[in-house]
Amino acid sequence: MRITKALTSFVLCLLLVLNLCACGNGVKPMERLDTVSINVSASNAARGYLQAVLEEDEALFEKCFPDGVYRDYLGIEYFEKLSSFVSEAGYKFLGTRSGSVRALDEEYGELYKDFRVDIADSHNIDVNNISDIQVVNTKTYLEVEGRNYSNDCYVIVYKYNDMWFAFNITTLEDIK
Repeated sequence: MRITKALTSFVLCLLLVLNLCACGNGVKPMERLDTVSINVSASNAARGYLQAVLEEDEALFEKCFPDGVYRDYLGIEYFEKLSSFVSEAGYKFLGTRSGSVRALDEEYGELYKDFRVDIADSHNIDVNNISDIQVVNTKTYLEVEGRNYSNDCYVIVYKYNDMWFAFNITTLEDIK
């Protein structure tokens, strides 16, 4: 169920990129991330997750999660489902740019507690080691048939054992 929800969220985000936002405002994507820099900040974790999926970079995708979560718990079929959709989309990935960050903390009450438990259960990690949860607005840039497009995606990231990891793509309606 969780894999289906994540895949559905990702597909909707990609469709919005392709259908809504032709970009011509001159804003450029940030430099691409590598496996070393992905876990140092909330923004990098969000950008790295989108970059890994949109470039079909399995090594970078694996770094989006704590050690062992991808291979041992989520499984390679999770990445294969995402990348198979991406392969058929027919676009060129141009990059990402970080935007605003919204902290999910005790102020959100039960929603914050539910997110912590859901992350821990989904990634098979200790809930007590999740110290921060944020929603990062991340702009994706794509080229389709010679035209450039961009769209805002909202990525839920969390800090676990002093490193940042991706959880899911969401809409702001999910977090009120």
